[in-house]
Amino acid sequence: DSERRDRALRERFLESRRFPYARLQRATLRDLASRITPGQPFAFGLDGDLEVHGTTRRTSWRGEATLVGDTLRGRATTRVAMTDFGIEVPRFLWLRVADSVKVELRFVAARHHPSPDVLTPNDSPSSRGGPP
Repeated sequence: DSERRDRALRERFLESRRFPYARLQRATLRDLASRITPGQPFAFGLDGDLEVHGTTRRTSWRGEATLVGDTLRGRATTRVAMTDFGIEVPRFLWLRVADSVKVELRFVAARHHPSPDVLTPNDSPSSRGGPP
C-alpha cells in the first residue's frame, strides 16, 4: 500500500536488481503418503538448498498438494532469518521488521507426454518401425 516503502525494501534491503531470483535446488521430498488419491490434498515435507541474496542455506519446508489428472498443484512454506542470508533487517524510523520471515513457494507441475515423433533415450529408430 506504500510505493515508497516497497521501493525502499526492494532497492535498499533486498537489492532486487542485484539478486533478482531466489532458487531452491537439490530438493528432496519426504513424509509422502504411500498412496496419493487424485483430487485429495496430501501433505509432504521438502528439504532443499535455498539461495537468496547470493547466500545458500539448507531449508526444510512443509507443504500440501493436490493431483488432478496430469497436473499437480501445491504450496510449501518455511521460515528463515533474513540475517542468515545477509539481508539487513528493515527499519523505518520507529518501525522494525522481525528477522524471521515466512517464505512460500507455490507450484504447478504437469506431466510431460512426449510427441510420438520425438525419440526418448530408450528408443531407437528400429524399435519404432523406422529406418535403422
